[in-house]
Amino acid sequence: YSEESPVLSHLVVDTEKNTSATITEETSSGDFNTSFTEIYVDENASVEYGAVEKNGEFSYSRRKAITKKYGSINWLNGIFTGGLNRTKIETILKGDNSETEMTGVWYPTGEQHHDISLNVKHIGDGTKCDMDSRSVVDQKARSLYEGLQKVEQTAFNTSSFQDQETLMLSDNSESDASPKLMIENPDVEASHAAAAGTVEKEKQHYLESRGLSQDKAERLVVKGFFEPVMKQIKVTRVKEKIREEVQRKLDEKQ
Repeated sequence: YSEESPVLSHLVVDTEKNTSATITEETSSGDFNTSFTEIYVDENASVEYGAVEKNGEFSYSRRKAITKKYGSINWLNGIFTGGLNRTKIETILKGDNSETEMTGVWYPTGEQHHDISLNVKHIGDGTKCDMDSRSVVDQKARSLYEGLQKVEQTAFNTSSFQDQETLMLSDNSESDASPKLMIENPDVEASHAAAAGTVEKEKQHYLESRGLSQDKAERLVVKGFFEPVMKQIKVTRVKEKIREEVQRKLDEKQ
């Protein structure tokens, strides 16, 4: 997309049975971006979807998938720009034994505001979900996260896990996280957690005692903080783009 024009997009992906697909999406727009992605995962089909957003001042993205039995959808979202960025990702696990992974990385700086929502609805039996996201917040930026795992009465033998962690690099930064569980069937294994903290003084002191400057020590801490999530990313192109954007953010701070 052109970096000077607004982006208004609607992408629909409809898979067939026993197929696999890898989708990568990178948006770069002017002041305004809005996009909607729909993915329909047929029986025993699998989809890897990765998006890296480098949009302008205002950005709204919504992504939704519906799975049939034994279908799988893995989402990856990297967000690094935009004055106000709102992203909602939703998976409806309709078919039995279908599953989803939702992996997120975002890094607001300056006065950016990143508002992220990850939702999953378990309808079929034996469905599985794993949400794992990490954010670094610096300067006067704000990170807002809401995660919802909903297990319907029809969903037996369900597994659903959610974890969100935030690293705050500035006293002026803000982070709000709200992980939620709505369970209507007792036959479930589920957990949810969220944590926010600053750079551990002991860790930074250890790195500096090994001859690293404060800036280089912080860079290592940030990269190490993202690494557990980076290891989960299966789409090489998206992983490389995210590493580039993290490096760019660190370089901008100098």
